[in-house]
Order: sequence, then C-alpha cells, then structure tokens
Amino acid sequence: MDWLKALDIAALVPEQYAAYRPLVAEGLRFFVGRLSSRYRAEAEREQFVQLVLGALTLDAGRVGRAVSALSLRPLDPAALDRAVADALGELHRGVVLPGFDWLLGLLDGLAGCGAARFPADLLFFRKALLSLSGVVGDLSGRDALDRGVIHMGVARFLGELLSRAGAPADSRAFGTHVSNADLAGLWLSWPLTAARLWVGLCQDALSVVAGPRVAAAARA
Repeated sequence: MDWLKALDIAALVPEQYAAYRPLVAEGLRFFVGRLSSRYRAEAEREQFVQLVLGALTLDAGRVGRAVSALSLRPLDPAALDRAVADALGELHRGVVLPGFDWLLGLLDGLAGCGAARFPADLLFFRKALLSLSGVVGDLSGRDALDRGVIHMGVARFLGELLSRAGAPADSRAFGTHVSNADLAGLWLSWPLTAARLWVGLCQDALSVVAGPRVAAAARA
C-alpha cells in the first residue's frame, strides 16, 4: 500500500480545514498499517490497474478479465458481461469517472448478486477505502481521493521513466504496476477507444428514441 503512504495530505485537505490534517494523516497511517499487514497480493494490485486501464479505453474484455482474475470462483459470463456493460455505460455517458467509486460499484454489484466472491483481504481493503474516502470527501469533495491518487501516480510514473528504459516490455515491477507494453497498448488503442465511445453514445441515443415506441407497443 505504498501509494497510500505517498498521498499528499495538504493536497487532500484544503486550507480551511487545515486543523483536520493531523486527524486525516493519523487515520491514513492506521489504514496503511492494517492494510500492509493483511493485503500483500501483488497480483491483485496489478489487476486493479488493469481494471482502470480497461475503463480508460472502454475495453469490456480487459475489464472482464481483470474482474475474473480477482474473483475466487469462475464468473457466470452473462452476469459478468451485463455488469461490465452497465459500468462502462456509466463512463461513456459521463455519469461517473473511472475512479474508486466506479471501481467499487462494479465489484459490489457483482458480489451483491452472488456472481463473484472476492478474497477477504480485498473486502477489508474496500471497507478501509470507503472510510478514508468518506472522511476526505466530507472535507474536500467526493473526488478528492481520486485526484490525490492521480497526482501521486503521475509523480511516481515520472520517477520511473529512467528505470523503464531497460526493463522488459511486459514487466510490471514498478510502483505504478504498469508495463511498457501496457503503455504502448494504451497509446495505440485511442482510435478504438474513440470508436467504442461513439458506438456507445449511438446505442444510448437509439435506446432513448426507441424507448417510447417499445412502451407504446407493449401497451397495445
């Protein structure tokens, strides 16, 4: 949980609530200590990153594979496809951004309907993250924790640039858990991402137009 340690408390908590910064810092140290003692699965951290990359590129297959890797049991393909499609639909409609709320919403939905069962450490991470984001959100806004993690991630990525030069293309042995191959794929996939966004918007528009007609036909 090194990324939690690197969060800038001053950036998370605005100046008008500066008196609460020690409280937030103490709570952050507590969460880091508990999480570090229970949540050490490097592979699961990598899958979280793959989830976010899949969300950024609106790649349902990538998101589905990451969720399947996190689950302790095989997922029903139909239930997984529906959950991923609904989650990505929220993104291309601009309802939410691919932050912690979106991520936890996807996992909670799958766990709530019984389609997935996640490790106990992952559930503990969820509880700790909800508590932390709730405190920070009350002081700085709902997306404050997401902003803090993005700023920290960019700084960490810039610090990795020299070590990436000689690293294997598929190595994710970095603080960001992103390989050079992941970065290349992210860059090369932007035309496909734009196409997915366009198709999703067109489908939404068609559903809005067709909705009243379907309802009228059902009443008839």
